[in-house]
Amino acid sequence: MIGGPAAVVGLPPLFAAGFGNTGMLFWGLAALVPIVLHIWSRKNYQTRNWAATRFLLAALQRHARRMRMRQWLLLTLRIAIMTLAALALADPVWQSAPLLGVPTELESTHYILIVDGSYSMGTQWQGITRFHRAQQICASLVEQSRPGDGFSLILMAEPSANVIGEPSWSKASVLLEIDRLQMTHAGAGMTSAWHLAREAMQVGSRSPERYARTHVYIITDLALQTWDVATLSVWRRELALLPRDVNLSVIDVGQEESENMAVTSLQPVNGLLTLQQPCEVLVTVKSFADRRYDSVRVSLVVDHHEVDTQFVDVPPKSQIQARFRHRFVQEGEHLLEARLPVDGLETDNHRFLAVDVKDTIRVLCIGGEPADTHHLALALAATGPQRPSVEVKERNEAALRNEDLQQYDCVFVCNMARMGSEEKAVFEQFLHRSRGLVFFLGDRVQADSYNLLLASADPAQAILPATIGGIRPFANYRLDPLDYRHPMVQLFRGQDQAGLLTTPVWQYFELQPLPASQVAMQIIAGEGESSGEGEPLVVERRVDGGAVVIVGTAASPASKDTSQSPPAPWNAWSTWPSFPPIVHSLLESTLSAWQRQHNVMIGESLRDAAFEVGSDLAVDVFHDEQVLERVPLNLDGARYDWVFGPVQWQGGYSVTSASERAHARSFAVNIDHRESEPARASKDSFPDRVRFENDLSIPTEVTPVTVGPRESQLFRCILSFVLLLMLIEPLWADRVGGRL
Repeated sequence: MIGGPAAVVGLPPLFAAGFGNTGMLFWGLAALVPIVLHIWSRKNYQTRNWAATRFLLAALQRHARRMRMRQWLLLTLRIAIMTLAALALADPVWQSAPLLGVPTELESTHYILIVDGSYSMGTQWQGITRFHRAQQICASLVEQSRPGDGFSLILMAEPSANVIGEPSWSKASVLLEIDRLQMTHAGAGMTSAWHLAREAMQVGSRSPERYARTHVYIITDLALQTWDVATLSVWRRELALLPRDVNLSVIDVGQEESENMAVTSLQPVNGLLTLQQPCEVLVTVKSFADRRYDSVRVSLVVDHHEVDTQFVDVPPKSQIQARFRHRFVQEGEHLLEARLPVDGLETDNHRFLAVDVKDTIRVLCIGGEPADTHHLALALAATGPQRPSVEVKERNEAALRNEDLQQYDCVFVCNMARMGSEEKAVFEQFLHRSRGLVFFLGDRVQADSYNLLLASADPAQAILPATIGGIRPFANYRLDPLDYRHPMVQLFRGQDQAGLLTTPVWQYFELQPLPASQVAMQIIAGEGESSGEGEPLVVERRVDGGAVVIVGTAASPASKDTSQSPPAPWNAWSTWPSFPPIVHSLLESTLSAWQRQHNVMIGESLRDAAFEVGSDLAVDVFHDEQVLERVPLNLDGARYDWVFGPVQWQGGYSVTSASERAHARSFAVNIDHRESEPARASKDSFPDRVRFENDLSIPTEVTPVTVGPRESQLFRCILSFVLLLMLIEPLWADRVGGRL
């Protein structure tokens, strides 16, 4: 028996009885119905004397006692049917008990089972995963419980799930939910799980069963990622508020000797992929073991087919990188996977990457005047060994209204004077499809027009990543890449000859970044000027599904300061060696919005726009080439989109609709590799109130959790007897030959 010691007075009982659901006994009041009908039928006639009745009465008086007995038996039969049916619904339990050590009082216990659902519980030991062993322990606790005990079940994950909130007295139902538990690929949120446990305690205290005690079991592998110092500190304060009559036990299913190796990263070397250049990816493999691994097989899988393999040596407690090259022959969205051989923890042996391969990158440059885009177009069209194929078109402002922008991957807007509501609607639709938008300012820009429509007071509605202020006075300025922290300028790290730091700028717009924006570069006073704090010059922000960059100066020497004599250009950047690489970096940075949206972590959601809307107004989500769920489309203004998640399992996902079967969207979902660390929390760091239990009689071999009725089968016998009585009742009523 579990539930703690109890006093034994006199001889212990040989049997224990109770009801699984005492509330169902109220249905026994239905037994009053036959009695009421019996009384009512006796009054539902009128007495009329006529000549022949004296002969009938004489005959009836001779058989009156026999008739009355038959009627009472029929009434008893009907009452028994209703009473026994209510008794069966109450699920009576009759359990034998051993002769020694059984408490005389049938006080029930509320058990709260918290099962660690983090992916480290997938580690195998002696042919069984830790999570399966946790299921076995939970099943054993349920099977050993006494009649009337209730169970709550919580899956500790991120977020934690309340599997059984209100205490359940049915062992069969609890065992079924234990068997249905699924380990997630997320971490374990102890804080959220404990909040659910506190809620379960409150629900149990209000339960009509009036549980005499509460016992919380936490089944975990004590992974340090879950039980870190901060978590234990918060938990210690929570336990101080816990009533003293609540017992708390931790069952450790982990192992001290544990080794692991994981793929911790799969990243593309070049952000923009086209058919004209090979795709290069870096695979990072990390060892958490104290020994060296030689000739570890690392495989690259593309669209579920292994295309390349390398063998690497991994030193103890360190990581190495393997570089793969693959040339795509078909444009579109593809799924890449880095894979390691099977070890104790299979979950972290995989890493996934979704990529969008294009035949060529299509860019539209829109300028207030033709000269505003000329240098920009030349820089974009510049070729190089690491640069993708780019097709550039130059257009004037009318192209925003007359041309379909959806055929382009990125749009550069240069020195355009004003913005209207039409332009805003075009930009919103363009960004909704994970495209890139870059603004270069200049001498024709009317800042108030931009701010009014594109830099809304509500940051969630804004398109620009910053509001535009006034034009700074003509002076010598220079660029500050802010320690090359932003990916946009990292290619210039250690490249002093590239000319970024010496780029001459003489005039620019003041920018005030909006929330969630990132400053890639700032501008500071040059030599011979009064020094001061720098101001943002290049600001980026993710907007809807795409990305927007604003550059506070011009993309062409055509923008001039007419207050100077002769008029002087705003900068000489377009003629400087740093201009072509920074323009390509701007292009890559904005188009990386697609990669950020299609490569997510566990716990995040998949989302995208619906390019074409079919009659079903839904999309099908596939995981591992199996249909996972049909997701309805959401109408957002004049456009449709969909959201699926939060996602709890890693891997490759594809999404299609009835109208887009030929265009499957690819998504990659990856785990947080911090859970791969096999280090464990010390039991000494836990609060003194926690009791560790390791002596439960749980089998170590793999055995399935048995699901089915474990209680006494008494209710089945009663139901069978009720069915028999229901068959006898019409026969007996016909024999009696009268209505009661």
